[in-house]
Amino acid sequence: DFFGIAARYDSAAVLLAEERPDVVSICTPPETHESLLRQCIEAGVPAVWMEKPEGDDPKSLAALLTQAKSNGTRVLFSYPRRFDVLTEQIEQIVHDRRYGVLEKAVVHYSRGIWQNAGHPLDLLMRWLGSVIEHKILCVHERTADGDVRADALLRFEGAPQAPVYLLSNSGVPANFFE
Repeated sequence: DFFGIAARYDSAAVLLAEERPDVVSICTPPETHESLLRQCIEAGVPAVWMEKPEGDDPKSLAALLTQAKSNGTRVLFSYPRRFDVLTEQIEQIVHDRRYGVLEKAVVHYSRGIWQNAGHPLDLLMRWLGSVIEHKILCVHERTADGDVRADALLRFEGAPQAPVYLLSNSGVPANFFE
């Protein structure tokens, strides 16, 4: 009552059936994301904004995204950096080749692949296009919450000549790079 909330629900299924929302924001514990996304798709929610990590099984997530597309549900992932003015300026610099052709990039991420590596990957794919080649160079000890940490070599369609190294930082506080 403090917040003036008119209704409360014991489950997402009941909320989706009774309210028929236009948008759902999934910002719950990571282990619930896949199930809640599935429920939203099946309920015909037009748009879902989803926090990371999106899920722990890439094949299952891909199948859900295919189902979402065929059901008319638009799924957006929480990568707010893509809407930043500086990000747009960097994209323009890369596309204009203002400083020449990209020769190599080294990108560091903290914590694990599911928690943080998606942010730089999202920006790299925005700036350079789809990943056309990838190679895992090293798998490190998992994070305390079980997330995978790995170093990888990537190549993108927009700069196939340029190796892009995605490297995990162990022991570095997450906010140091964010």
